[in-house]
Amino acid sequence: MTTWGCARCREPKTPDLACMDCKVVFYCSARCRDEDVSHKDMCYPSVQFEASASITSELFRTPQVQESEARQLVAAGVATGNPRVVSAREVRIDPRNFVTTRLRLDPRKRTSLSFRPDADIRYQISTGALQGTWQVPSQLNILDLLEGIDMFVLIAPGPRMLASLESRRARAQGTPVRDLQAPDLDLIRYAQSIRREEEGDAILYIVEWYPN
Repeated sequence: MTTWGCARCREPKTPDLACMDCKVVFYCSARCRDEDVSHKDMCYPSVQFEASASITSELFRTPQVQESEARQLVAAGVATGNPRVVSAREVRIDPRNFVTTRLRLDPRKRTSLSFRPDADIRYQISTGALQGTWQVPSQLNILDLLEGIDMFVLIAPGPRMLASLESRRARAQGTPVRDLQAPDLDLIRYAQSIRREEEGDAILYIVEWYPN
C-alpha cells in the first residue's frame, strides 16, 4: 500500500492505479490518471527489478556479512550503536540490454544504496512523482534512505549505454537510429528479448537494516 496521495488531485486517498508505463506514479481513479498531462513529459517506462532481463543479484545474509556491514554503517556515520543489518545485495547488469528498471524499497526498513561511481547509469528516487532531472553516480553515489516512506528507485542507462542499445536495436530491426533521452517501450521490448549471457558489471550494493 502506498503512503502518498493521488498524483493528480493530491487527495489523501489510497491510490491504487499506477501509470501504465512507468508504474511508479499512482492515481486514485482512471479519470485522474488520464487527466494528468503534466506527468507525460516525465514518464519513464520501466521494467520491474525482478523481471529485468539484464539484472542479476546476489543476496548475502550470513552473520559475518551482517556484522561487517553493521560496522561499516557505524564507521560511515550512517548509524550509531548496533544497527541490525537484515541483508546485503550486489546488483549486476548486462550493459547490452539494460533499460530503465524500478526497484521498490521496503518501507519497514532503512536502506543504504552504494552505486559504483563510474557506472554509466543514472537514477532518481520517486515518492509518488518523477523529476525531469537525474542523479549520476559520479556526483552522488551513496544514499541513505529512511524507513517509513514508500519509495521506488528508478535506475536508467547512461548516455553511452543507451546509445549503444538503440544502435543495436536499429540494426536488428532495420530502422533508423533514434535520439532517445530514455528507453521507450519499443526499446524496452527489444532489450527484454535479449538473453543475458554473462553476469555483467556490478553497479550497485544495497544494504537493508534497522536502527538500534
